[in-house]
Amino acid sequence: MKATFWTLTTTAVLAVIPYHFLYDETAISGRTLLVIGALGLPLFLLYLQYSWSWDELLGTNVDPVSIALSGLAGLAIWPIAWWLMGWLQDEVLFDLTGAYSSPAIYRPTNLESIWTLLVITDVVIIPLALMLLLWGAARWQLQRSNKLPATLILAFYAGVLGMLLFRQGIVGFVGYGLCGLVAAVVSLQTRSAWAGLATQGVFVYADLDLLDNLTTQMAKRSEDGTITGIEPYWGMQWLALVLISALVVVALLQVIRFRHERQTNKAEPLNWTLGTSAAFGVSLLVVVFVFTDEIIRRVGGS
Repeated sequence: MKATFWTLTTTAVLAVIPYHFLYDETAISGRTLLVIGALGLPLFLLYLQYSWSWDELLGTNVDPVSIALSGLAGLAIWPIAWWLMGWLQDEVLFDLTGAYSSPAIYRPTNLESIWTLLVITDVVIIPLALMLLLWGAARWQLQRSNKLPATLILAFYAGVLGMLLFRQGIVGFVGYGLCGLVAAVVSLQTRSAWAGLATQGVFVYADLDLLDNLTTQMAKRSEDGTITGIEPYWGMQWLALVLISALVVVALLQVIRFRHERQTNKAEPLNWTLGTSAAFGVSLLVVVFVFTDEIIRRVGGS
């Protein structure tokens, strides 16, 4: 358990390097190599220690229907995450600290030239690595623990790594943490890393490909059709979408639970040692660093 926590923490620390030092760089190749190194090196060292089999990492008796349902759950949680992220971004953080300047590679002027490599990195490479690290190794070690703390731990690290690897700052921690919460539930319930991959992969792809459609749908227009802003986040259009999406997520999770409900052994308490606490503490420091760095950028740019 301690080694897995330190692996997750080391990954977060290494991911700070491309996040912070390449924030204003538009070249994606160097960022991709650093991200692969940040994810691959700690995972490889963890594998050398435990020498897991693929069945232990990925799960046995994979149910294709549950994997598909997990992907749909990732799609359904996405508009809820974006509603929450948009509200925090536009109405909370903007009022408190100023406007957000996204990392250079995610700015609209650069997306067209790097789109293919960005999709390969963010939709394929990163989710696959997180499948082995989060939904494979970490999930396997937490599988026999009480479900609530195990789910929250996985969701926390999904938020931390999502914030760093997909580079959306403070709101990214919230959005990818919410996605991680759903991915943790399905991966623990199905005992499969593929379920977590399906949830996170579909969520990330929707984040890249469907955001324009969502913002267009939620745009506020004048009588001549000109876009004048976005619908209020606490207005009926947003709340209706959030409510419907939440009901779909709950229904999908219930179907997955019914498909995998089984007699299990009594849950074991988490083996929370001093080393585990230290690793978790370092992870919290990473979160504090990213939050502080973003606030300084916001205040400096306002």
